[in-house]
Amino acid sequence: MYLWDTKGAEDYERLTKLAYFGADCFLLCFDLTDRNSFDRILSKWNDGTWKVKSMQLPRPTPYHPLHYVEDGTPLILVGLKSDGNRVVNSDEAAVTAKTIGANKYVECSSLTQSGLRSVFDEALRAMKIHKPKEWKKCASAKKPAPVQYEKPQGTLKMTIIEAQDLLAMDIGGKSDPFVVFDMGGGKEFKTEIIKKNLNPKWDAKFEIVVSHSVLQRAWTFHVYDWDRIGKNDKIGVNKIDIPLVWTLRGRENEFDTWLDLYNDEEGRKAGKLHVSFRYVENS
Repeated sequence: MYLWDTKGAEDYERLTKLAYFGADCFLLCFDLTDRNSFDRILSKWNDGTWKVKSMQLPRPTPYHPLHYVEDGTPLILVGLKSDGNRVVNSDEAAVTAKTIGANKYVECSSLTQSGLRSVFDEALRAMKIHKPKEWKKCASAKKPAPVQYEKPQGTLKMTIIEAQDLLAMDIGGKSDPFVVFDMGGGKEFKTEIIKKNLNPKWDAKFEIVVSHSVLQRAWTFHVYDWDRIGKNDKIGVNKIDIPLVWTLRGRENEFDTWLDLYNDEEGRKAGKLHVSFRYVENS
């Protein structure tokens, strides 16, 4: 199971919809302690934008797994922070779930772990019910056609621009930061070290030839404090879950964002990192 956490902000609307294509189930989440978050279920998300066919993207080949996606993709409405000072009751949320055509309404708390397993159990159950015929057809064939994935290669132009408000890791109230960009599969790229600076500017540019598999991984950005003696200290980390940009063949895909950094050991905010990339698929 792959879980994609997409942003609801309008600035990310185009990239968010790319992640919808090929989804087997949607988890539509809101904050039980925030009335505005709940109201947006009907005002923003009840227009059907989560449905795959409304995206008007080119359909894949018949033997591609995405061929079987349709408008009836399951939707689970999830109420978060069930342990908090809630302003939305369960009955009200259940009515909304029925209104938007959700398969199920569940509540959970990441703090207490209450109901967390139920969220994924219901998602798996809905996915299993949703597409039995198509997958049985493939499984029961005497000589099933092999699934063939195109593996387009392109060039990724990544820029690690700067960071702000980094944690001070040294006794003097400063850090010597550098960034490790991890694409998975053993591919890592590093910036230079900038000494005694909590707001470093690298403007480090990397031009990398990438394949299909790389574009489906989560890319991780680690920010470290360089130490002359001993192990480098981790300042913070965050990831970008790359959308299926390889499905948009022949287009340039640009992305520019600030990533909030979090300290692995203490779980506190550790500053933010400014990155941008442009992906150009080879013709």
